[in-house]
Amino acid sequence: MNKMKYPTLKDVARLADTSIATVSYVLNETKGRYITDELRQRVLDAARELHYTKSLVASGLKGKSRKLFSLLVPQLSNILFTNIALGIEEIAFESGYVMNICNTFDNPNREKEIIDQAISQRVDGLLVCGTEWAFENLTPIQTYGIPFVAVERPLSVLDESEYNFVGSNNLQAGAIAGRHLVEKGHRRLAYIEWMRNVINVTNRRIGFETAISSHIDVGGSCFIRSSRELSAERGYQLTSQLLEAEAPTAILYGHHVLAEGGVRCLRDMHLDIPGDISVIIIGLTDWSQMTIPPFTCVRQPASEIGMAAAKLLIDIVESQEHNPPGGSVQRLLDCTLISRDTVKDLDAK
Repeated sequence: MNKMKYPTLKDVARLADTSIATVSYVLNETKGRYITDELRQRVLDAARELHYTKSLVASGLKGKSRKLFSLLVPQLSNILFTNIALGIEEIAFESGYVMNICNTFDNPNREKEIIDQAISQRVDGLLVCGTEWAFENLTPIQTYGIPFVAVERPLSVLDESEYNFVGSNNLQAGAIAGRHLVEKGHRRLAYIEWMRNVINVTNRRIGFETAISSHIDVGGSCFIRSSRELSAERGYQLTSQLLEAEAPTAILYGHHVLAEGGVRCLRDMHLDIPGDISVIIIGLTDWSQMTIPPFTCVRQPASEIGMAAAKLLIDIVESQEHNPPGGSVQRLLDCTLISRDTVKDLDAK
């Protein structure tokens, strides 16, 4: 599908049956010229019907590529998204593109405003690590036919065939951790997760439960603790609450931010890791490998995800098609277990 032409002042003027100058006066809210209420409303209605958005770029660039991308990330402080951004930037720079990095703070309203700004800047494409409502916020992008690639977070509601996606295999991430624990003889397991309507987060738990289900009773010997708040403090609280009620031999933290607080809780309780309790973390952070003992983690291929997503978007933009040849792309990159010193082998003699 070819990229849709942005509506211009001339288009609005034609629909409103008035002059371009009048449209400019109305839409720019210029003072000093009398315009009837009826004509003003006619112009506003025409602009709304055409989805007119004021361009912030010079008219001399009209119809030309600006070599400009926008990247939306939900948590720029999250090392996963930081490394994804670095991978994207590396490929974008090599290909002559400039990239705007925007932090949505997982706020759908902020995400919508950033997308509207990207449209007004006439970006060539977007890379979106979306919020819960990204599928809805991206509607104007699809209306204009602006190419985009969803990164790491799939878009809920939309069918996979409707958009391009590059991310880590989160089902695999949860499964790798679960299998490692049962292979080491653990049968009373806990999972502490960030609970949001984000498919990749949900997939980690699904992968974990599926992997352990043939070895233990998931309903009886697997303890799940969830939180919509993502913070180290909440990880501390959930770990404390878990251990007051249950006695797992191992904990899998589905997010490294929760793990940061959870590990601090375990140490405040004077529990030896892994002597008293084993720990695995999904996510690779500096602190997890610098502590004593260093933590067993599941690595998500962040920089590789960013590089692959950038290459895909550039291919789409430069081919002037909404999708690459053969239809939309859904690419999952493998996660890997980094085995260190925080999982005790309960079957060892």
